[in-house]
Amino acid sequence: MNRLIDSIKKFPLAAFPKKRVFNGEKISTATKAFWIRLWFSESERIVFIKKLAIMAKAGISINSAIKMMEKNVSRQEVKNLVAGLRLAVEQGKPLARAMKDAGVFGDLAVNVVHIGESSGSLAQNLDYLSGEMQKRRELKRSVAAALIYPVFILIATVGIVIFLSVYIFPKILPVFSGLRGDLPWSTNLLIFFAALMRDYWWLAGIIFLAAVLVWHLLIRMEKAKIFFDYWLLRLPMLGAIFKNYYMANSCRALCLLLRGGGGIVASLELAGKSSGNLAYCRAFGKSALAARSGGSIGENMAEEKIFPSLAAQIICAGEMSGSLEDSLICVARMCEDEMNGAAKNLSAAIEPVLMVFAGLLVGFVATAIITPIYGITQLLQK
Repeated sequence: MNRLIDSIKKFPLAAFPKKRVFNGEKISTATKAFWIRLWFSESERIVFIKKLAIMAKAGISINSAIKMMEKNVSRQEVKNLVAGLRLAVEQGKPLARAMKDAGVFGDLAVNVVHIGESSGSLAQNLDYLSGEMQKRRELKRSVAAALIYPVFILIATVGIVIFLSVYIFPKILPVFSGLRGDLPWSTNLLIFFAALMRDYWWLAGIIFLAAVLVWHLLIRMEKAKIFFDYWLLRLPMLGAIFKNYYMANSCRALCLLLRGGGGIVASLELAGKSSGNLAYCRAFGKSALAARSGGSIGENMAEEKIFPSLAAQIICAGEMSGSLEDSLICVARMCEDEMNGAAKNLSAAIEPVLMVFAGLLVGFVATAIITPIYGITQLLQK
């Protein structure tokens, strides 16, 4: 691992072998992109695009703008990334191609920049892109904020139970060994769990790693990924949050591409892919087929269950009035508001359920420990 990191630090990104496809040519690997994404965070990517847009609007060439940002970068890993972009641009490559080679900006950003370079509106497209990237980050934070409290309560509850079972219970277990009579079933279950955690803790680690590996392999299979993505949208309470999140992201991406000068068919296909959910990717793909044959996008969306009926109606109205981009922004804002409302309702609804669950679990452990002690005191009094 250290050798891999050292090699990445030493050489610019342009020196890596090219294996991905961009306009028929092979470029960087997914492994390199994974490590660079860890170093070049989403916030840093947004700032990079924003600064690039500001300097492009000021009339500074892209090459000069990247050079200026390279000088102001402190971390060597990010400096290597920016250096790779600079070298590619100096060699005559388009900025979109250089960003694709880096492997960290995503297809949406690359295509928006590519459209801007082709149409001569690069500065404007970069400005649009930075704004939409910022909005996407805010949406992710809203979803994370809705889920972090339930997850924290679950982890805290399980941690308390494991602490009581593994560290506290074994210390008083010798007291129960001399007890005449049978122990309660709850105590026997706790003894079994404590022995399992003490003697076979490594098995839990193996099972966890195996589960992660199986999940990683399954999620790469298209059928499994489609099943999971559709299942995610049908979850009670959480399904509404994810539906509105994916819908808002897709509508904003489509509006961004259309404003940048992209064609409606290609923009629909790319907006679906950028959603991150195969269900929406397929649905937007069907809308693209309808648009290619001259059909209505909104009418096609109305036939899909994953699209809100009101959203489809707004998009239909936007098509008829010639203000599709404004309609898409309206739908995105509506979905964002509904997502925030659903997130608040989720927290209000799940908090008492989690508290009851935590109370029952901790109460079970406490009962399993106290009941035999009470039995001992009864025997001593006889």
